[in-house]
Amino acid sequence: MITINGKEYNKKEIACQNLSGLNLSGLNLSGLNLSGCDLNDSDLSNANIKNAILFLSDLSGANLKNANLQNADLAEINLFLANLTGANLENANLYESNLCKSNLEGANLEEVNLEYSDLNYVNLQSANLESANLSYSNLFKANLQNSNLKNAYLSHAYLSQSNLENAHLEKAHLSDANLSRSTLIGANLENADLNEANLRFSDLTGANLENSSLWKTNLSKSTLKDANLKCANLIQSDLKKANLTRANLERINLYYANLHNSNLECANLEEAKLKRAILYNSNLQRAHLHKSNLSQSNLDKANLQNANLSNAILFDSRLIRANLEGSNLNEAKLYGAIFYKSIFPKKYKDLIDLEVNNLDDIIFV
Repeated sequence: MITINGKEYNKKEIACQNLSGLNLSGLNLSGLNLSGCDLNDSDLSNANIKNAILFLSDLSGANLKNANLQNADLAEINLFLANLTGANLENANLYESNLCKSNLEGANLEEVNLEYSDLNYVNLQSANLESANLSYSNLFKANLQNSNLKNAYLSHAYLSQSNLENAHLEKAHLSDANLSRSTLIGANLENADLNEANLRFSDLTGANLENSSLWKTNLSKSTLKDANLKCANLIQSDLKKANLTRANLERINLYYANLHNSNLECANLEEAKLKRAILYNSNLQRAHLHKSNLSQSNLDKANLQNANLSNAILFDSRLIRANLEGSNLNEAKLYGAIFYKSIFPKKYKDLIDLEVNNLDDIIFV
């Protein structure tokens, strides 16, 4: 038997009971079967609910501050507007649960299962979600500032307009996730999987994406100012109108990537792989492209003023109406490159391939 609010319950028969609005603060409810119970607006702060079963229970508006829900079965539970600040939910099962507008600030959700759950407008600021499973979950406008999502599973998750500022997402799995218009300022995404993710209009200013994989990822109109993408894989990614000012793109792989109208001013692209990339009308002013591979790329109307293209490979690339004034082309490989109507440094005139160019069609400065 267990006594709750002065009433005795058989531990085996407590399921599906109406316990709404009761003061259950600090109670030991560990291992109990509370499935189907009505616990809305109840006070379970500091309660021990470890290993308990709350399948299909209603805890909307409940106070679970600092409660211990470790290993609890919370599948399909209703936690709408619940207070779970500082709660311990390590290894809990929250499959298909409703946590919309709940407060989980500082909560421990390590290895928790939140697959297919509704986390709209949830507050997960400074929460620990390391190795948690959030695949297919809805995190629209969620607050994940300073949260720990290392090695978390977020594939196909909906994170549009979410706040992930300064979040830890090292080795996180975000393939096919929707992060459009999200804030990732200062976030750490080193070695993360973002293949085919949607990051359109997202803000990644100062973010760390070193060694991350962004194959076929949509980054159009995103902000990546001062971001670190060293050795990242962005093959066939969409970076149209993206802002990459001062970004570190050293040894990045941008084969077949679309950077049409992108801003790469002062970016570091040393030894970058840009074969067949589209850089039409892009701004590469003062960019560092030493030893980069731009063969067969489209640089028509690109601004390469004062760019460093020393030892760069531009075999069969297009630079029609491009501006290379003041650029450094020392030992650059220009075989097959087309410079029709482009502005070209006079001192590198001898590097031009006359089989595909007419010197009269080039403006030398």
